[in-house]
Amino acid sequence: MEQSPLRSANVLANVLTDKLATDPEAVQQLKDNPQQIKTLAADAVLRSDAEEKRVADRTGVTIDGSVYKIVVKTLGVSVVLAVGSIAGIAAYTIYKHGAAADLRVVIPDGLVGLASTAIGALAGLLTPVSRS
Repeated sequence: MEQSPLRSANVLANVLTDKLATDPEAVQQLKDNPQQIKTLAADAVLRSDAEEKRVADRTGVTIDGSVYKIVVKTLGVSVVLAVGSIAGIAAYTIYKHGAAADLRVVIPDGLVGLASTAIGALAGLLTPVSRS
C-alpha cells in the first residue's frame, strides 16, 4: 500500500504537537538529540500506514480493476440502451402520427430516470478522486 507523504506529515505534526504540549522539556530534548525527530517521523509513517490498513480492512473495499471495468461497461451499455429506447420511442411516435407541430411524445418516467441515474453513476465513477 502506497502511503501519502502528506498524511504521514500530518501524523508527525500531531505527534510533535502532542509531545510539545505534554512535555515541557521536549524542546530541549529535541535540540540535544535531533535524531529523535527521525524516530518520530518513522513512527508517524508506521502509524499512518496502520491507520490506512485499518480503514481499508474496515470498509472491506479492495481496488480491483476488473470489477471497475465491468461496472463502467455495464453502466455504459445501460446509458446507450436507455437513450436508444428514448430515441426509438420518439421516432416511432413521429412515424405513427406524422411530424405534426402539436405532437407530444410521451417518454416513460422510469426510462428517463434510469438513463439519468446511469449517466450520473458513470460521471461519478469516471471522476478522478483526490486523496489527501
